[in-house]
Amino acid sequence: MRLFPIVAFVVALANAALAAPLPGPGISPEDVAAVPRGKGHTTETTKDRDGDPLIKVAKGPTRYPVYSFDRNRQSRFDAIQFANSFAQTTPERLAAWNKTKRFGRAYRAQDGKSWIEMDVETTRGFSTEALEENLDRGLAVMDEFIKYVAAP
Repeated sequence: MRLFPIVAFVVALANAALAAPLPGPGISPEDVAAVPRGKGHTTETTKDRDGDPLIKVAKGPTRYPVYSFDRNRQSRFDAIQFANSFAQTTPERLAAWNKTKRFGRAYRAQDGKSWIEMDVETTRGFSTEALEENLDRGLAVMDEFIKYVAAP
């Protein structure tokens, strides 16, 4: 029984070593693009209409934009946002999404398109593991919203 605490401690140290801290504060577009590439997705870094970096993640036939916000003094970004527009759906269905889903807020833009957005705060620093978890969640939210909007 005395061996169990030692084994648990070694396992905890090994897991902590996998979560490499990213230099902070904030996050760079290169940090963001590296994670999906490591998962076999393709990425393209361009600029949004304000000139900030925009990372386009291609997962199969679908592209998922990841926007950068709040450039800090170190030219890193204090927030990223998963956002995409899809087919039109009713305001009632968007309200139902927002009421029942924890991640990803949905709304209808002036042009009638349905949007889904999920913000990730990175001001105080981030790790590769946290970035990977948020990327997985962001892409899963987008996938779920595509199916939701397409359903009758």
